[in-house]
Amino acid sequence: MASEKKILVFQHVDCEGPGVFGRVARKAGAQLSTVHPSKSFPHAREVTEASGLIVLGGPMGVYESDRYAWIAREVELVGKAVSAGKPVIGICLGSQILAAALGARVYPHDHKEIGWDDIELAPASRQDPLFYDLPSPLKVFHWHSDTFDLPAGAVRLASSQFCRNQAFRFGKGAWGLQCHLEIERADPLSWAGVYLEEVKKTIVPTVGVDLGRDTDQHWPPLQPFAEKMAERFFSFCSGA
Repeated sequence: MASEKKILVFQHVDCEGPGVFGRVARKAGAQLSTVHPSKSFPHAREVTEASGLIVLGGPMGVYESDRYAWIAREVELVGKAVSAGKPVIGICLGSQILAAALGARVYPHDHKEIGWDDIELAPASRQDPLFYDLPSPLKVFHWHSDTFDLPAGAVRLASSQFCRNQAFRFGKGAWGLQCHLEIERADPLSWAGVYLEEVKKTIVPTVGVDLGRDTDQHWPPLQPFAEKMAERFFSFCSGA
């Protein structure tokens, strides 16, 4: 019998959880172990011995280490996981942390993306283990105001009208997704409540029409592709 896969999940805020990864973990024989970097970190050996690493989103910026002292340590640990050949997937802030760990610049974007909008898959996605048969364009959820340069040696997998680097792969098993394929149906309106000050300062959505109505329309058809992506990621994670 195959041993269970032990996946570390770096979660930065309570409202941004593992979503679809949590739903398909059991079926994939994976046990998720959540770490809250602002409170404590696992030992580096726990990271390099884990079956894989999921790095979730959050409102903070990678460049805000003066406000969030733990960010530099997380960037270091994610880099160690990649160097150890562990499968890693970073989402939103997680993709920015992964990009920084690979030496790329992360910075405020000149256009916020909040709401449902298309991503266009790059030709390289057709040879990617997670993306190879996803449709293009694909309607996904966005909530970010930062972006990053494509890390040296990485392959761009997707772009949107306002953000060129929506998804990338580095090496054989490290993925960064600026967009949120992992969300649960309640998340868009929940986040709008949690991030109310940002919503007040921004015309929301900046893409799409209406967070609630767009979610009702676009979340259900996204789910088969989100679940497929999560299942494929877990398949890269070896048992302990």
